[in-house]
This record gives sequence, C-alpha cells and structure tokens, in this order.
Amino acid sequence: MAAADLRAELSCSICLSIYTDPVSLPCGHNFCRVCIGKTWDTQVDTFRENPSCPECRQRFKRKPELATAWKLRGLVEGHCQSVLEYHCCEDSACICASCCLAGGHRGHRVELLSEASEKKKEKLRKVLEKLSPEREETERGAQRLQERRREVAEVAASETERVTALFRGIREELEALEKRLLSDISRQKEELSLTLTELIQQLEIKKDELSRKIRHIEELCNMADPLTVLQEQESHGAAFCGAEGADTEGREREGTEGADNEGREREGTEGADNEGREREGIKVPAVGDLDVGRISETLLTGLAGIVTGVEGSCHIAEMPLYWHSDSKMNGTVIFTL
Repeated sequence: MAAADLRAELSCSICLSIYTDPVSLPCGHNFCRVCIGKTWDTQVDTFRENPSCPECRQRFKRKPELATAWKLRGLVEGHCQSVLEYHCCEDSACICASCCLAGGHRGHRVELLSEASEKKKEKLRKVLEKLSPEREETERGAQRLQERRREVAEVAASETERVTALFRGIREELEALEKRLLSDISRQKEELSLTLTELIQQLEIKKDELSRKIRHIEELCNMADPLTVLQEQESHGAAFCGAEGADTEGREREGTEGADNEGREREGTEGADNEGREREGIKVPAVGDLDVGRISETLLTGLAGIVTGVEGSCHIAEMPLYWHSDSKMNGTVIFTL
C-alpha cells in the first residue's frame, strides 16, 4: 500500500505516469514539463483562453515561467532507480514493480531487466554483423574513389600542361608568321617607295625644265619688238621645233593609244586609268603594286602548317579544319569545320 501511495504522489495528473522533468506552477501544483506545455497550447489554440492550472483551474494572464521542481525530481529519480526491475515489452520502458502490478503497465507483457538486456544485446550483435561488412565495403569504395580522384587530378594536370604547351607553340608560330609577313610587306613597300621616289624626282626635274621654257616663251610673247622675237626664234628654233614636234607626236600617239585604250576598256582592263592619265597629258611610268597574292599565299601556307601540327598533336582527324581565300574579300582567310 505504501508503494501505491508513493507512486500516486510521484505521478503526473495529466499523463498518470511517473513525472518526467517535473515543474511547478505558481499555484503549487506539479506536472511533467511536456504535459503542461501541451495542455496550455491546446487551451490557447482551441478555447482562446488564458492558460490555467489543470488541477485548481487558476488562470494566468500569461504563461508563467516553469520552474523545475528539484525536490520532486530527486524523489522521482530515487524512487525509480531503487525499484526499476522490469522491462515492459509493449511500451519498451523500464518499470518498477508497482507500475507492473497497479500502474499504467498493468496487464502488459514484462520481463526482467537482465533478460531484456540480453535479448537487446543479441539483436545488436546481429546488427553489428551486418554493419561491419558494410562498413568495410564502404571503406573500400571510399578508397577506390580517392584513387580515382587522384587519377583524375593527374590526368587534368597532364592535359593542362599539354594544352598550355600547345597554345604556347601556336602563339610562337603565329608570331613568327606575323613577323615574316610584316617583314615581306615592309620590304615590298620600301622597294616600291624607292622606285616611286626616283620617278617623282625625275618628274620634278622635268617640271622645272618645262617651267623655265614656259617662262621664256611667255616673255617672247610679251615683247613688242618683232625683230627680237624673230631673232630669238632663229636662235632657239630647234628647241621650239622639237617641242612642237613632240606635241604633234603626242597627239598622234594619243589617237593611237586612245583606240587601244578603248579596246582594253571593252576587255575590262585598266584602260580607264590610262585614258584618264593620257587625257590629262601626263605620262606616268608604270609602277607595280604590292604582291598581295604572294602575301596571301605565304599566310595560307603558314596557317596550314600550324593547323596540321595542331591536328597531329590533338588527334582530331575526325574534325578537319579547312581554309580558303576569298578573292572578293581581298585575300581574307576563312576557316570552316
């Protein structure tokens, strides 16, 4: 009877079981911390009212602080530690004799703690037998993945080095090709510039000579004395006649070359340019242009060598790179896959 009375004193009026983490309300009543918390949540959510004590119904304006009932907690712990002898198989709980006979576990299948412990240990051993090989296999799998990760890192490092070296080589070859082409263009420009400079100097000399003759003839034209004009003509008649003859010859040649130029215009050649220059009465010596065709050929040959080297290094024969030169785009190089 004493055991039953003690159990009643140590039981929560909400869950009717031994206190778990007992707390005290301001009114003095004790409950499990979880039990009173759920009760108050239900009161607020369902009935829209302030929390109250389930025992005495005293209401609180707000939820009071739940103070741990240390003395009651000590009694519960002392009671349970001294009398826990059985294990409830249905509730999986360790209970005392009073709980087994008159408490909430009355009528449940129970067994001694030692027996329940051995049964649980046996189950744990079986679980351990299954987990140990699984852990070993997991460890081996992790080792394989680590090895694979090292292999991937090594391959990535090798490929990084290879690609870096490949592009470094491509840049060097492109720079060398660029220097060679620029050098060729510069050399052609210098040669043409030198030729044009010499021709310009010759034409400047001829222009000065013609200017001198023009001034002399203009002076004669402005003279009022016929005798002086005629005597000057006799002394320089050969020069004047030569000039007039050259002028006549130029007109005759102009007619012949005009017909020839007209034929070249029909053929789509450079007749228009020659006709314009001759129509102006200026004879400009023919001077070649930059050899763009040779420059483009050198460019294409160099690029072809670079691409061939890249294909050989990367083994990408299945993705050949083709190139051609478009005459309409002034030798522009076009790459296609």
